[in-house]
Amino acid sequence: MDRLQRLLFNNAKNNLLGAKTAQDSKIAMSLFYQAKDGFANCAISTDDFALKETCRTYLKEAQELSWNIFKQISEHNPVSQELFNSDLSDICWTEGCILSSYSTFDDIIGMDSVKDMLLARIVYSSSHELSFKVESQGGILMYGPPGCGKTYLVCAAAGEIDSDIKVYDVKISDVISKWVGDSEKSIKAIFDSAKLQKSIIFLDEIDALTKKRDASESEASLRFISTLLVEMDGASSKDNNNITIIGSTNRPDMIDDAILSRLPMQLYVGPPDKDAKISIINNEIKKTIIGEDCFASDVNPKSIYHIMAKKENNFCSLYSGRDIKNIISAAGYNAIIRYVNTKENDYIILDDFRKAIDTVNPAITKENLENYKNFKMV
Repeated sequence: MDRLQRLLFNNAKNNLLGAKTAQDSKIAMSLFYQAKDGFANCAISTDDFALKETCRTYLKEAQELSWNIFKQISEHNPVSQELFNSDLSDICWTEGCILSSYSTFDDIIGMDSVKDMLLARIVYSSSHELSFKVESQGGILMYGPPGCGKTYLVCAAAGEIDSDIKVYDVKISDVISKWVGDSEKSIKAIFDSAKLQKSIIFLDEIDALTKKRDASESEASLRFISTLLVEMDGASSKDNNNITIIGSTNRPDMIDDAILSRLPMQLYVGPPDKDAKISIINNEIKKTIIGEDCFASDVNPKSIYHIMAKKENNFCSLYSGRDIKNIISAAGYNAIIRYVNTKENDYIILDDFRKAIDTVNPAITKENLENYKNFKMV
């Protein structure tokens, strides 16, 4: 298999170097697709563990080798350059979507019920020997106000799972293209790559990818949603249970009903409560403000929280975890500006936090929270 693979690549390289037309380049390019698809199909279909691992190794080598060859060729052949920038990039670009994380659920404050459900679904089921097995039906939808930790939860989940399980962090910029057919090709490439091993596909801001379909939608958008539905159905079939799909959104009401029906596990990620906010303040101060004895004696997480709570009551709104982080940073900069101007107190005082809270308004309104409360899965 190794000798045949290298013959395919060397032949394709020679043909591409001598290509005079786009058609010649496409013919040579097909050799790479044949090798790649052959390894992928073998890795998916075989029950022989040793052969499966061999095919995965060859596939990875094929991806890396093809990328290097095309990069080299693109410097010498304008025809191949154009193809390299469009048709060929799907060979290994999905590796750039793989999420690496050193965070774990221990780093996340609160949200215990959400963490427990994610642990049960994607961690415990594969790491613990149980007397029973739960057949997963569909994916997971995490929804809630912005800045409350939906993406952070997925990063922490990536830190909890085994290293041989890949997490694909898919954003709208990774798949949406102005070129006809490229968006469908991109999402298919991600699912094809994920099928090679146990994987999690995280569709961040899924509402931007899958808005409700109506008469005003473009043909390209309808085509993309249809392709995604097909891939989601294939990922959740009994023949292929390697993939767990997680979507996150601030606007669940905007997601297409057919997509929602394939994400039946509903996890609400809401704003932190009082105790969680105090803990977040404490953590963010340690992360953001670096130094010893850099706070006045009356500056502590509880005193900062009380100022925030007054602002929340006045605005009838709530601060998110992201808002708290912004407040801590703003307070630090306020202290720098004050010291440069007055040359007094080269440490952070409580008034620096008051000014920061005055400039950072709570983003989560009670009306927003009511909308999330009323949201129901189809």
